[in-house]
Amino acid sequence: MSRIPLALLCLLLACAANAAPRPAGSTDVSYSVWTISGSSVLVKFLLPTPVAQSLSGADVPVLTTRKLGDYLLQHLAVQAGGRNCPAVDQGYDLGKADPLAVGEGLYGFEILFRCPGTARLRLHNHAVFSRSPGHIDFARVEKKGHSAEQLFTAGREELAVPDSAAMPAAGVGSYVRLGAVHLAVGLDRLCFLLGLLLLIRRKEDAAYAFAALVAGYVLSMAVSAPGWIVPRASLLEAFVGLMVALLAALITLRELRQPRVSALGCPALLAALALAAAFIHAHLAALVLFGGAVFAGSLLKAADWFPARTWLVTAVLVGFLDGFVLPSALAPLPLSVSSQLWMTAGFDAGAVLVAALAMGAPLGVYLLVRRRLQAATPRALLNELAAACLGGLGTFWLVSRLYA
Repeated sequence: MSRIPLALLCLLLACAANAAPRPAGSTDVSYSVWTISGSSVLVKFLLPTPVAQSLSGADVPVLTTRKLGDYLLQHLAVQAGGRNCPAVDQGYDLGKADPLAVGEGLYGFEILFRCPGTARLRLHNHAVFSRSPGHIDFARVEKKGHSAEQLFTAGREELAVPDSAAMPAAGVGSYVRLGAVHLAVGLDRLCFLLGLLLLIRRKEDAAYAFAALVAGYVLSMAVSAPGWIVPRASLLEAFVGLMVALLAALITLRELRQPRVSALGCPALLAALALAAAFIHAHLAALVLFGGAVFAGSLLKAADWFPARTWLVTAVLVGFLDGFVLPSALAPLPLSVSSQLWMTAGFDAGAVLVAALAMGAPLGVYLLVRRRLQAATPRALLNELAAACLGGLGTFWLVSRLYA
């Protein structure tokens, strides 16, 4: 199968027009644990620092804590039997919103609600959603020794607690939708998938590329569910940018008559960026960039020697990296292996479905109009332009996310 230049170039340029770096996977989320004990409901609420500062409008930790506590008191509520449960002062001059020490990068609060009864409990969470409709609160509801993982989202800001039966967990469909939306709005992921099609030459290559992507998701799920690896979200997103840049180098490697120039260009650029980062004492960024240079040089050299399937390594790695998005977001919650496994499986399934559509739709269109495209478009030139777009975007995403 010939490569697909024109339609993909237009889509890649559309990505370039929206090249703002994606937020890291865990910046627009929050976490809540609702513990029901008799007629009392204890709420522990955690917010990442960027979300907390945007809500409070202050960068000073003391001011952020005070304003955020008042904000949560106004936007969290519990009802029993149709009546509001008041928040109570927990004593020791703590007030009604007790600040918690929850570690670096998070603000935590504890609020105790006392209810007039235990029938028809309803949990209300209206925090953040009015300011950020895409916000997600990963919730855990505990009652009588049973716990259930739930989601608060815009339009789903209230949960009813059964009086006698155990609280049901959110269905796997909720996580499938989250994964689908995640990939559908992920411009870096979409650009990678579209760029991947430029390396397809035969029909079976498309199947190999999709299988490699799925294999990456499965591998990440196998190592993330037990908690063996919990990557930092910002580094996760930076590595995705590296994969986009590396894909551009692989495309260029096939187009240039001097493959050594292509094989050395990407590693040399990354090495130069690593040296610049070292000069400004950004040691973590320098280490990541240097490691990326070594990896890029090795992979491009292997692609020069074995061009048929080496490019599939990037598809495996993007699936592997993207498979950590939900586990890294869920890290602050105490989850069992089984709970995290089915949540991640649903999320990854949604992402894979969108990936299949993103790759399959352009292929289908191309098969319908390939004769006209072959006659009317200079494929080599357009592929090189698309590779240039990918290379610039990937490098931008890599560097900007390392310094975010």
